[in-house]
Amino acid sequence: MDGIRPPGTAFLPLVYAAALTTQPDATDAPQIDGPLDNRQAMIGGLVGTLGEWGAEGEPVTYTGGSITPMQALLEGRTAATVRLGYQVGLDSLRTALNRCGFTTPLRTEAAFTLGQSPLRLIEIARAFTAIANDGRLCAAPHLLLTPSVRSAEVFAPAAIAHVRETLISGMERPEYRQPLVEHGLANKSIAGFGGITYDRTDAWFIGSDRNLTCLVWIGHDKDIPISAKATAATAALPLWAAVFAMVTDGKTQGWHAKTGLSQLLAPPPRALFVEGEGRNFPVTPVSGVVMGRDPYQSTSAQGAVPAALPVPAAVPAAR
Repeated sequence: MDGIRPPGTAFLPLVYAAALTTQPDATDAPQIDGPLDNRQAMIGGLVGTLGEWGAEGEPVTYTGGSITPMQALLEGRTAATVRLGYQVGLDSLRTALNRCGFTTPLRTEAAFTLGQSPLRLIEIARAFTAIANDGRLCAAPHLLLTPSVRSAEVFAPAAIAHVRETLISGMERPEYRQPLVEHGLANKSIAGFGGITYDRTDAWFIGSDRNLTCLVWIGHDKDIPISAKATAATAALPLWAAVFAMVTDGKTQGWHAKTGLSQLLAPPPRALFVEGEGRNFPVTPVSGVVMGRDPYQSTSAQGAVPAALPVPAAVPAAR
C-alpha cells in the first residue's frame, strides 16, 4: 500500500472535483474540444500533439466545437482536462488537490492534471473516499472497513455530486459491463472510474459504494508496459470487480444515478479525427460559447505557447 506510482487518467475524478470546488461556475461551461500542443502538458516529451489515451472505448474524435467538463470526465479526455486546469489555474488546482494529504509532490507543470505525478497508492485510495463521503476524506487510511469519523471537507459537496453522478453513469459503458455482470455488480449503482498512464505501465480502477472504496492497481515495480493495448477495463477492472463483490458479499450499498446526464452521452455533431501524436491540428471552435479563450493551441505565431519547464525525475517505485 506504500507503493508510489503515477495514477494516469485514473486521477481525473479528483482533478475535476478540485476544479469544480475552486471554480463552481465551470460545472456546465463548455470548453474547446480540439487537439492541444503537448508543450502545455509535457507528456512523454515536449513536441507534437497531446495524445488521447484515457478513453476506454472507441478512438477519440474531436468535434472542433465544445465539450462540457462532465462529458470530458466521462470520456477521460486529456486535452479538455489540461484546458480546464489552465482555466481554473494550475496553482489553485494543485492547492485544492493537496488538501487530500498527498505526501509526494505534484508536478509544477500541467502534467499533474493527467496523473503524471507518482503518488502513494493508499493515499490515492483515501482521496477517492471523498467522492463517496460528500467531499470528506476517511479519517485515516485503512485496508478493511472499520467504524471511523470523517475528516474535514476537502471538496465542495456540490462538486462531488456532479463528479459522483458522472462516475455512476459511466459504469454503464459497454466496455465495463462484462466484468460487472460476471460478479453480480451490473445493477449495483457504483461510482467507478478506470485510468491508465500514457505509456501503459500502470492501469487502475477505483470504485465506491456508500460504505466502501476499493482501488486496484496493475503494473510492474519498474516502468515496463503491461501490454501494448492494455486498458483499465481489460487489466484492472476484472480484478476490482472480483474483490469488490467478495468484500461486499454481493450486497453493495450503492446510489441511484439521477437523470439529466443523457445530453452528456450524445454523439458529437461532427468529428475531427486525430490520427497520432506527431501531427498538429489547429482547430477553430464551431461555437463561440466556450469558457474563455484558448491560447494553448499549437502553430501559434504570436508566442501563445509558453516555454517548457524542466521535467523533474520520477520518484522510484517502492518495492
